[in-house]
Amino acid sequence: MGLLRTTTALTVGQVHHLVGGALHGSGDQPILTLASLQEATPQALSFITNDKAAKHPAGINAAALLVHRHIPEITAPQIVVENPLLAFAQVAQAVFVRPFTSRGIADDMTRG
Repeated sequence: MGLLRTTTALTVGQVHHLVGGALHGSGDQPILTLASLQEATPQALSFITNDKAAKHPAGINAAALLVHRHIPEITAPQIVVENPLLAFAQVAQAVFVRPFTSRGIADDMTRG
């Protein structure tokens, strides 16, 4: 998947405000990247979509997680949402993707 990086940190609380759901843990943790669970770093937001992915909580390095239910064995802040993958995509689109800027039509263009 690769890491998506932002030039300005956002907090877990800001992510919670964006996607809704229930926040478990501190909202002060800074987020600098988005990553899959396997690629997550201590500055990354990641997600867990099912219980199978949460079987090894000791190996999770993410700063915070988007999850389908609260997982007490994981110490990282968790935002419980109905669809963690959709919430992850919403964060990616809102924060990590530059909005489209129209360049317009050239002044010297002629129609003919």
